[in-house]
Amino acid sequence: MTSFTSNTSLITFISILFILLLWKSGAVVISSPLILPPPEEVIEVFGSLMKSPDFLHHWIATVWRAVAAFFLAMTAGLVIGVFSGISRECRAFFQPYIIVVRAVPVLAVILLAVMWLESDRVPVFVAFLMAFPLFEQNVQQGIRETDPELLEAAQFYNWSKSDIIRHIYLPSCIPFLYSAVISNAGLTWKVVIAAEILSQPLYAIGTKIQYAQMNLATAEVMAWTLLAVITSGGVDRLLRFSMRFYVRNYS
Repeated sequence: MTSFTSNTSLITFISILFILLLWKSGAVVISSPLILPPPEEVIEVFGSLMKSPDFLHHWIATVWRAVAAFFLAMTAGLVIGVFSGISRECRAFFQPYIIVVRAVPVLAVILLAVMWLESDRVPVFVAFLMAFPLFEQNVQQGIRETDPELLEAAQFYNWSKSDIIRHIYLPSCIPFLYSAVISNAGLTWKVVIAAEILSQPLYAIGTKIQYAQMNLATAEVMAWTLLAVITSGGVDRLLRFSMRFYVRNYS
């Protein structure tokens, strides 16, 4: 197991070096920092950003919006997904809304939200709408694939509806919920930053990216993007570890 982990870590490290090599080669060939600054320049700008007094304000504000949208979408998706999986009537009622939300382009939702809401709320609202359908659909599928023999046994022993949901339906949803959590983590993060770029809240990574782009500061755009990538990767690893821990100890 240790050898396998070491091998995969080495391959990942080599892959990162390869990307940096391609990046550096492209910067040398293009020879224009305005179009593609070299990695060392972006890293230098990244270090300067971390020392700026408002750096943490922007980072924390964006993380908070992503976390809020993610957990709101997961909560709503879990509740509605459970009831839609159990009840055909409930599923028929919510299906048109799910179809519409999944079909509407993200950019259109952002532009409408900018006209409807305050700038601080736009990223949360848009990310919630984009993440909710996947949570709902995955949970609903988990409910519908529950072992019917378990349900028959529960009915035989006269279990209450709440006990059936808590002890049979919810555990059967865990693998499907795990998939939705991993998929939606990256999606939520990207949508939040995209919405910030257009809505421009006072404190936001997306706002800083937009300002840097307006000033033709390509290295700064890439530095803020690097921060977004690092944060997203860290959150993804944390979620994977948390879900594996939960499945191993409580499912």
